[in-house]
Amino acid sequence: MTYEELVKNRKDSKLNIDGLINQSELDFDTGCYLDPWGKWYNSANPDILVIGQDWGNVKYYEKNNGLDNPSNPTCSNLIKLFSSIGFEIGSPLKPNTELKLHFANIIPFIRRGKMQGSLELILNQQTINVFALIFMKPLVELLQPKIVITLGLASTTALLNVFDIPTEKKNKLTEMVTGPAINLTDDIKLLPMFHCGASVINRNRNLELQKIDWQRVIKK
Repeated sequence: MTYEELVKNRKDSKLNIDGLINQSELDFDTGCYLDPWGKWYNSANPDILVIGQDWGNVKYYEKNNGLDNPSNPTCSNLIKLFSSIGFEIGSPLKPNTELKLHFANIIPFIRRGKMQGSLELILNQQTINVFALIFMKPLVELLQPKIVITLGLASTTALLNVFDIPTEKKNKLTEMVTGPAINLTDDIKLLPMFHCGASVINRNRNLELQKIDWQRVIKK
């Protein structure tokens, strides 16, 4: 499967989930991107693939013409985390084109309702795993990145599931974040991380601790 075919599958998908909408039903879904995050970084042969949870909601999407707002906490914190390991990634509107990165979300669609809140409020883990099987596993196998960084428990659990990786720590994100890299394949390392959105930064793991976690990217 090519990347173009994967994107076409997403654009043609008919969703039957109340909390999600395919952005192909809206304006601004132009170009060949699996989801709006790919408009920031979309390398075809990335060193690092970052997999988030979901991108945003309809209101945010339409207000920003299908692009990320650099002031979005997830974006601004991700910039700081990459900077802490020596990667100056720029902003969603002005990326550093010298870097070989690819950004995607485990759910390549957008929310209908509120933008904030756990992904599990609208999808159970089994459904998230199905989306990962349809979109993320083919993406990883196509891109063959050296490192995959998953943000949050839902995306980490889904990726482990579709690559048939058994682990007693599957539901303990802290242990996976502070532990060694996971061999996703013989050539691809998985580094689970906490999500860097505002709610997680404020309640679960602050930015300074996350910067320590991210040092594993350059030490792996």
